[in-house]
Amino acid sequence: MRTAYPEAAGAYDLAADALDQLFRTQLLRPNKEAWLRAAVGTASAGSFAHARAGDCAGAVRAIERGRALLLSEALDRDRAGLTRLGALSRGDLAARYSEVSQRLKKLLDAGQRWP
Repeated sequence: MRTAYPEAAGAYDLAADALDQLFRTQLLRPNKEAWLRAAVGTASAGSFAHARAGDCAGAVRAIERGRALLLSEALDRDRAGLTRLGALSRGDLAARYSEVSQRLKKLLDAGQRWP
């Protein structure tokens, strides 16, 4: 049996990059969650490969990466350039964005689908 842990760790990093790109192309949280469900086990396997290759920092990064995706998406939605819109004298757009973002959050929290 071949034990090429550095190569396996690199392959898992590529898989995590692909998941990140797929995740970010999805508009709604349920779609993002679907991609994360499809990739269950990838982060832990990547973390294991990094650990076996002697890369403890890489192991920690790999295991935390999937969980960080959803958190970063939630944070980005709430602050997505709103201060910049205000600086450009387009506070009206910032207010509309905030309103729609809150509406979307309420719909998703209530288990409804976006029309």
